[in-house]
Amino acid sequence: MATATASTQPTQSSRFPPELSALITPLTLRLRDVQSFQLPRLASSSSSSPASAQQAQAAFAGYEQELNDALDDCKRFLREGDAILDEVRDERGGSDEVLEVEWARVKAQYASVRSSARQALLSARRGLAENKTKRRPPPAEEVPRSDSSAPPPSYKPINGGLQPASRNAKPTSNDPDSTSAAQHSSQLTSSLQSTLQTLSHSLVQSSHSLTLLDESSQSLAELGMDYASFQLLMTNSGKILKGMKSRDRWDFLMLMAAYLFFFACVGYVLKVRIWDRGMAVVALLFRGVGILGPKGAAQAAAKESAKAVAAAAAASKSSSSSVVSASLAEAAKSKASEVAAAAAQSAAAVAAAAAASSSSSSSSSSLSAAASRASEEAAQSSAAEAARVSSMQEAARVSSMEEVARASSIAEAARVSSVEEAARLSSVEAAQYSSSSSSSMEAAARASSAAEAAVAAGSAAAAAGETAQPLTQAVDEVVSSFFSAETPAGMQQQYGDDDDDDDAVVEEVVEEVVFVEEEPEIVEEVIEAEQNSPEQNAPAQHDEL
Repeated sequence: MATATASTQPTQSSRFPPELSALITPLTLRLRDVQSFQLPRLASSSSSSPASAQQAQAAFAGYEQELNDALDDCKRFLREGDAILDEVRDERGGSDEVLEVEWARVKAQYASVRSSARQALLSARRGLAENKTKRRPPPAEEVPRSDSSAPPPSYKPINGGLQPASRNAKPTSNDPDSTSAAQHSSQLTSSLQSTLQTLSHSLVQSSHSLTLLDESSQSLAELGMDYASFQLLMTNSGKILKGMKSRDRWDFLMLMAAYLFFFACVGYVLKVRIWDRGMAVVALLFRGVGILGPKGAAQAAAKESAKAVAAAAAASKSSSSSVVSASLAEAAKSKASEVAAAAAQSAAAVAAAAAASSSSSSSSSSLSAAASRASEEAAQSSAAEAARVSSMQEAARVSSMEEVARASSIAEAARVSSVEEAARLSSVEAAQYSSSSSSSMEAAARASSAAEAAVAAGSAAAAAGETAQPLTQAVDEVVSSFFSAETPAGMQQQYGDDDDDDDAVVEEVVEEVVFVEEEPEIVEEVIEAEQNSPEQNAPAQHDEL
């Protein structure tokens, strides 16, 4: 009987995972039991000589069933181990060479034990068939009889069978017929025995072939099931890989979006905390350097020049309003003088008429009554005219105040614009100063020249204001003296009789005010002429207006 060639030493379980080690230990023990105990017992059962053939066949059937059960258990352990090994590969993301080698060694040991078991089964079955052939009795030989009175041949047991006694007995005679019959019978017996052995060997081989075919069918069925499971596994694996690929793509996009948002937040924080504050500090330093350095004087001079220009503009505006009020007062004065002259003439005419008609008392009384009525009407008209003149003066004062407010707003705007221009110049000059010192020197020179020009303009405006101040005072005195003078009775009478002239005077005053607002150039010429010769050219300029 052939023995197993594979090693029976247990595989080291420390190299395997715990689940696989729990299967390898009983598998190794079962293989060792089959190889060291069951196979030798099966070989000894076929070679021993039991009491009967039925007992030998029953013992062989029990040993064979136990051996098949042990091999089935080992095969089941191998299947479970393959499944666990696949799970380990999936968890680790690849195959482990050490595990693969050790598991292949365990499978080789199982294959060797299974091959040894098949050989042992074949040998045992062959031995049983030989023992059965040896125990079968040979057929009885026909002995020819010379006569019918001869007794039958006697038989005795030989090697568990019955043999005729005449075979072992020596022939008593040299009969050629009996000798040839014995030879023929012995040859027939030997040929039958060889045929029986051949048939028994063929039967054993057929049984083994049937067993192999059954096992091959089972293996093919299991292989088909494995292929089906592998196909399902490949399909599921493809779906899982596609899902993981799409998930990886989405994860990549989400990570990129998160990175962009994070970097945007960091950039915003750096801009607010570092860049803006740093630029503010740098601007403050440049501003401090500009204020403390040589640029500070230029900026201060520019601001002073802007203030001087604003003051000059305000003074020129106030002087123009004073000239307008003076021209209005002069026109009112001339109109009042004309009205007074007309009133005096009318009073003289009334007095002459009264003297001519003194002869008649009735006419004198009527004339005196008419004169008294005329005087009352003149007084009323004088009072009305005084109220109108006061309202005109109030309107002129309000218009002059509006002009002054407008001039002050213009001056304030000029001051703000000058301050902004100075700030802009200071920032530009600070940048130029930080870039190069030569450009800063040139900017300082330009700023100083601009400051000198502004100072000159301010001095000119101040001179114009000083020149216009006496004119304003003179106009105020004339207006106050005109409105404080007493009106003659004849003037009141003449003024009271002519209401159309009052309306004409008001219209002329309004036209003069509108002309002054629309033609500021002529007003400036009048101011210049008054500065040159205020006493000689004033009436001509008034007529021109």
